[in-house]
Amino acid sequence: MKSQLLDILAELDSRINHAAPINRLPPEILLGIFTLLVDELKDEVNIILPLDPSTRVDTESLVRLIHVCRYWRSVALNAPTLWTRCDNRDMNKLSTFFERSRDCPVSLLFGVGWIAFSGPSDSDEHRIRTCTTHTRIGNKLTLLQGSRLRRLDLEVTLTYENITPLSDLYAQYLECLTISMDEDRPQPHQNLWVPILAGHTDYLKALAIWPVKDWLPSNVFPNLTHLTLSFRISSATPRDLVVLLGRTPRLEFLFVDLLVHYQPVLPMPAHSIILDKMRSLVFSSCAYTLVMPIMKCLSLPSHSLVRLDELLIEAEIDGPAGPLPHLPVLQHACHMDIIADAYALLLAVDNVSCGCGFFLQTFYERPGTPDGWNLWLLDLPTAISLANITTLRLNIHPAHTFWPVLLQHMSEIVELSVVIGAPRADYPGSDPMRMFCDLLSQDSPVLCPSLCTLLVQGLRVDGANASTTLSYRPLASMLAARARTGHRISHFEVQLAPTVDEDSIGTPTGDTLESYAALGEHVDVFRLVPAGAPLCEFKVREVWADSDGMERYWRLDPDEEAPLGDRIMPEL
Repeated sequence: MKSQLLDILAELDSRINHAAPINRLPPEILLGIFTLLVDELKDEVNIILPLDPSTRVDTESLVRLIHVCRYWRSVALNAPTLWTRCDNRDMNKLSTFFERSRDCPVSLLFGVGWIAFSGPSDSDEHRIRTCTTHTRIGNKLTLLQGSRLRRLDLEVTLTYENITPLSDLYAQYLECLTISMDEDRPQPHQNLWVPILAGHTDYLKALAIWPVKDWLPSNVFPNLTHLTLSFRISSATPRDLVVLLGRTPRLEFLFVDLLVHYQPVLPMPAHSIILDKMRSLVFSSCAYTLVMPIMKCLSLPSHSLVRLDELLIEAEIDGPAGPLPHLPVLQHACHMDIIADAYALLLAVDNVSCGCGFFLQTFYERPGTPDGWNLWLLDLPTAISLANITTLRLNIHPAHTFWPVLLQHMSEIVELSVVIGAPRADYPGSDPMRMFCDLLSQDSPVLCPSLCTLLVQGLRVDGANASTTLSYRPLASMLAARARTGHRISHFEVQLAPTVDEDSIGTPTGDTLESYAALGEHVDVFRLVPAGAPLCEFKVREVWADSDGMERYWRLDPDEEAPLGDRIMPEL
């Protein structure tokens, strides 16, 4: 009797639920809602590198759906695509998801909770531990055999001694493979190259190894589009990376981190590595002298984005920085930014219309030469087609002499923004403001003949007599000279530099405004800007926003990568 009563109550609850407005939706609509939920959960579990061992797949929300009512349960259980993402923290749940996903491709986050031992040793204890670790990894990965794996994210330490399970894993339709390991330093091994996935990598589109240990995959990857590598603890050489890239002909996105370990110099391949599909190439926190030989070996398309971020130069070991390689992307840029001092250099050239660009941020551990990057920048016209530059943002350090040479090559420049440093006692005879004005005043030949917009930041006022002793006169003479030669500047803005007086921050007074009125006589638009927010702010253009598809498989930990916009202007 009690059982029958419970059945009746369950039937009544079912009919009440069935009458609910949400349950009047056709199963196709309800399934669409469930799919949106699952897709949102998949986005949240988008792998962040390096992989945190606590990362897990949220399956509870999906499980709760099937306990709402019979109708929802029936719809969810008859939709195998909802059950294709899981982790191995609960092996029973993993088996259930495998069963419910039927024949659909599956994605697994797979962690192995033990320490992998590596390194040469003759002790019985070491051989036993290594053998045990090898066997346990093999037993776990054996569960993943089959053709249904679409994505596999491994949180497991795989060294040369225990790589066999991954080498033997047969997953011929695998699309994405992530290998995230601990960062204990391994013992280098002579045989660096090993095959993975039983040699079946034709369908693999994304591969991340973070960090590379003592091995690299020897496979050919005919369809790989995304490659992410961290060499934080690796003994791999630039040649090893070039050889690997030679096996990825369809690569579109490359991210390389911390290639900094100096090894004996090995000759690079004699032929260029053609990567004509490349859209975004990033070297982050690497050694300048290791990256530049790699760049010389690569043949990249003109529409790519090349970002060399926070490259280090140890002057005592490396000497002065070598010149830029000749890259097609450097020949089509129309916007340029240059920020430099004795230690650091930021160079960005790009073309928003065609989505190409080159970004370099590099620095000496200690000053490489007395004038910093001046000599390096003097050689820039040999690497970049400056005649195509229409917009330039530049800082002028008192020690710099490169910028007049660059301006002589920029015949098409339309907009110029400059931050001008003050004369300094350690650079006697240098007056950057007067040098700048004299250069733009010359009439044979006229420098930057197409210049229409000029923004100047750093105009200084003598605090003792701000109304009369002003540095505006060279600027006024320059504007008048350009107007006489028929190369009038139509739009001119100037910003006062902060004064030494703490009570004054370079705010123009009435007398100052009257004195500066002469600056507007030979231009169509004139604006005098008080000190404060920088007039010539070095903002990253939208072409450097994340390329469509770059983060399709992984995202970097925000602590691992500083935003491009967070750049500090050097003291001038």
